[in-house]
Amino acid sequence: MISLIDATPVLLVLTAYAIKKGGSSCRSYWIAWVGLAMTILSNHFLITLKAPAHTHAFMYGVMSALLAHLCWIIFLRRHATLNLRVALGLFASLGLLFAVRLLPAFHDAYWLAGAIALHIILTIVCVAYAFGKHTLSRMWRYAFCTLAGSDLMLGYNLFLYVPDMEPLIELTYLISLAGIAIAIARCAQKPTQANRIRYLRTVPLIVVLGGFFVTLLFSFSMACCPNMAYNPYMRMLSYLGRTQINNVNYPLCHYLFMGALIISVGIVAFFYPALSCFVKNNASKTCLRWGGTLNATGLLIIAFIPENTSEAGHNIGCFLAAAGAAVTIITLAFKRNNPKVPSAVRWGWLIWGFAVIATFEFFLLAHQFRLLPFAPYVPTVQKIVILTFAAWMINYALLLFNRTHPSFLPRRNNVLK
Repeated sequence: MISLIDATPVLLVLTAYAIKKGGSSCRSYWIAWVGLAMTILSNHFLITLKAPAHTHAFMYGVMSALLAHLCWIIFLRRHATLNLRVALGLFASLGLLFAVRLLPAFHDAYWLAGAIALHIILTIVCVAYAFGKHTLSRMWRYAFCTLAGSDLMLGYNLFLYVPDMEPLIELTYLISLAGIAIAIARCAQKPTQANRIRYLRTVPLIVVLGGFFVTLLFSFSMACCPNMAYNPYMRMLSYLGRTQINNVNYPLCHYLFMGALIISVGIVAFFYPALSCFVKNNASKTCLRWGGTLNATGLLIIAFIPENTSEAGHNIGCFLAAAGAAVTIITLAFKRNNPKVPSAVRWGWLIWGFAVIATFEFFLLAHQFRLLPFAPYVPTVQKIVILTFAAWMINYALLLFNRTHPSFLPRRNNVLK
């Protein structure tokens, strides 16, 4: 029986027809088509044949993937600019993952380590170009992010021996290929600027529904903690993301915790650019963008590096996530940056946020100097910090909803410029 993966070469026929039919406006898409073909060939070796590492078939799969990414970089450089923030954020998170977890798994296979490192770098460049300024289809962003996730899970499965990943690898692989094919098939469409009003109206819904779904995943991960009842007052939330809990390797709560963090990164990436409508000067807009980058990078590191694999690496992620949130809240606190929001809201969030963080640090230091036990003080305040940030996001999402709702637009459309 032919599976969907076996049928993926059909996408080459369909996209070739779309490029041919599009004429001169689609001519540059042939290099992207070659990238699609190389990716299908790569996944034939790595996914369909399940070639083990250190074999010739595996090397063919890796080389095909490298050629695919080179083709896409050549294509995207003709249409887009590199998003430096995305590139640095991914380099920090994926680079730390490679150095801390993947590199030791290669042992003496230096050529393999080098090939995987090069693949990660090329993936970062592709995603950064897809998130740069261009008039291409947004599907390039979604497709490359999904493909990067599929490649990452494949690396987890092959080198870290993370079990039960195959169905999700195949699913994300198919979704990414379909997304790339759709993006190529849209080559004949005339470039249009993104509808900013529609995007800003969508953000509150994404934040509220996405936050609710993330909360459910965290709750389910607490319920699935193996051989024990997870007590949020006695253990840190990151305990649920450990790769081993009570002698159970890769429990279900690990996957749920990691999935919740990945979705949180998507919410942050979608939400932070919308905050720029609250501020007027370019410096403030830049601070908000970098704050979102730091926050998303930190969350990715927390997801990639559980505390039991590298406490130092995990703590770097926690620090970056908190720093990103702090940069944003501070930027929005000043009236000259954020004049349309009442001062009680602006300064209220800043004062409360710093009070909670100061309390958290106080309990950490008290534990360090053996003045107080770790629990329940530190884990409890950690939950308050997380809930504070979630509530702040929902608050600004609702403020954004008020400003973009049709009944508000005649009076307040100036904030959307």
